[in-house]
Amino acid sequence: MTFAAPSSDELVAEVEAWNKAHLSEPVTFHALAATADLRRDELLKEANSGEFTVIAVDSQWVPELASLGMLDGLDQGEFDFADYLPQAAEPLVEDGVAYAVPLASDVGVLVSTLPGRSSGTTALRPECAVYSSPTPCYGAAYARGDGLTVAVMEAVQAQGGELFAADQTVGDKDALLLALEQLAGDFADFQTGGGTPPEAAYWDDADVVRALDADRLKEGRVWASQARGLAGAGAVSELPGLGQASVGVYGGLAVAVNAHGRNLATARDFAKWLADPQRQRQRYDDAGMLPVTASLLAGEAGAGGQWGQVAAKAVTTAVARPPVADYHALSQVVYEAVWPVLAQGREPQAAVDEIESGLAQVVAAR
Repeated sequence: MTFAAPSSDELVAEVEAWNKAHLSEPVTFHALAATADLRRDELLKEANSGEFTVIAVDSQWVPELASLGMLDGLDQGEFDFADYLPQAAEPLVEDGVAYAVPLASDVGVLVSTLPGRSSGTTALRPECAVYSSPTPCYGAAYARGDGLTVAVMEAVQAQGGELFAADQTVGDKDALLLALEQLAGDFADFQTGGGTPPEAAYWDDADVVRALDADRLKEGRVWASQARGLAGAGAVSELPGLGQASVGVYGGLAVAVNAHGRNLATARDFAKWLADPQRQRQRYDDAGMLPVTASLLAGEAGAGGQWGQVAAKAVTTAVARPPVADYHALSQVVYEAVWPVLAQGREPQAAVDEIESGLAQVVAAR
């Protein structure tokens, strides 16, 4: 069997532990690409092959891969779906069939070394905009990809709205316009002190982490799993919004079995082994991979110091991306319209109009 997953020392260690206990059923670890979009592309190339027996897939891609017939249906009775976070479980189940099982949760958080910031606060970000220093103030993953869609979702939620309505059309055009004006303003403010550096239009999540770690950025949006590993990160807080507890987008991994793979019975056993609550605890303790059940979040992460408390609280209120097979098309509409606002000075209203028409076209094509 081959287990394809994002590069992770913890997941490699789990494969080694499985192999020691199952000498006749060894698993080979295959490292997928670092970014979610590239991982999706790699999995799509293998959609009709059995090259990857078990995969750790970003939750938002599960409906698409299932629609292509790549994923084997799993017996929900073997897993405690009733205790999984709704954000973790909803994208994985269609018509009563579970095509993957939650493996680890994640959520966007704010890391800050600005004076006066303290972990756990949910204050707005005005001091960042007026921060006077040659060091850029704020950064996020603004590269042309799903990370930018996530940044837009969170910016819209910070304005009290939602990017996606229940039918996946634009949820709140006014909040979207305000959010894009804020993002454009962050880039424009760079020359006058603070603001977001122009090169951030090409940053992915790892670039933001590197900038924070090297003190080339004073404040940044990262995933909670990344925040734990930052050296001297400073304050870790929920992403601030207008009176809301948190505006973070849910991100996580799920484990699925390739319907075209060999040894399906053993592959299901391996998936069940990975999803075991004890392994969730171990992943949290060793690598900061947040649990996917409400009980473990309250009992383990909630008692795990300031970082764990912030992350556990943020993940339980995080907003999920639309659990639909054409999510990639929806995301592409958003990031292709917004990226020129950041990199080329495009008018935010033009991007709003393009997003509105683009999302409507994706929905109409179903």
